[in-house]
Amino acid sequence: MSLTSRQAAVLQVIRYFSKRNYSPRLTEIRDAVGLRDVRSVELHIKTLERLGYLHPEPKGLRRLTEQGLALVRALPEPLKPAA
Repeated sequence: MSLTSRQAAVLQVIRYFSKRNYSPRLTEIRDAVGLRDVRSVELHIKTLERLGYLHPEPKGLRRLTEQGLALVRALPEPLKPAA
């Protein structure tokens, strides 16, 4: 399954932060992608988790563990987003 343009953008922002060993806040992702609310970011993250692109932390402000960040860095770049 290919990613939508928004899903790919969210993943790109997370990768940007993960290369700096930092897990972004939902508000940082929202602002970087240009979404209106945090709930949209949460839905995209849930989808990326379900597709295996992200490894979530059980609870907390930060969504990804260090292991999860390492997995994100190790993933190949996604295919071009679906139009």
